[in-house]
This record gives sequence, C-alpha cells and structure tokens, in this order.
Amino acid sequence: MSNESVATLGEVEIELDGETVTLKPTYGATTRIEKRFGGWQGAVQAAAAVNTETLAFIVQQGLGLKDSDYPRLREAVWRSGAMDLTGPVIRYLRILANGGKPLDEDGDSTAEDPEKNGDSVH
Repeated sequence: MSNESVATLGEVEIELDGETVTLKPTYGATTRIEKRFGGWQGAVQAAAAVNTETLAFIVQQGLGLKDSDYPRLREAVWRSGAMDLTGPVIRYLRILANGGKPLDEDGDSTAEDPEKNGDSVH
C-alpha cells in the first residue's frame, strides 16, 4: 500500500500507526500552521527536516485533533516513521498553501485549468 494518496478534493491520506487517516485542508489548519512556522516556507522546511514534533503538529491540524490528543499522536507519528510521513505531509502543506485545491503531478494547481482536471471545455 502506498504511504500517500489523494482521497477527495485536496485531502491527503496517510498511514498512521497502521491505520489510514485523512488530512483535510481547512482554513483553521492553514492559520495555525502559518502562525506556528511563520509561513509556508518555514512549515515546508521544518517538515523536510524530518522532525517528529513538526510532523505531529501538522498531522494534528490536518486531522482536527485536540491538544489533549497530541502526546498520543506524537508517538503514533514516531511509530509510523517520520521518513515515510514527510512526503505526504509536505504535499498536504502545498495543498493548504494552494487554498485547499489539489495539485497535479507536477505540483501545480489543477483548479485553474479545467482540461488538467479532466473536464472538457465546451
């Protein structure tokens, strides 16, 4: 099974401690992540550093979990392997930075070009 797949529009599935869960792009997650890391560049750099604490915070936001769930989540991220989660988490961050819209294979927004989405223009 792949460690990452796109679920529904803008959502990213990850394998967390043996369970498939879905990171959902929300405005609340966006603002909390931007505030914590000082913007998208800081968030992506922190995730790319394969830091378990960083990944756990971002996953917490994507899952909409409470602060009381954080210690258990942090351990689940560690057991899942930070290396395995880094790619999907960075993809999630890029989707958030794109207003929750999914990205195409090249990492560009697909929402701007209907033909990239598979929709025909009449």
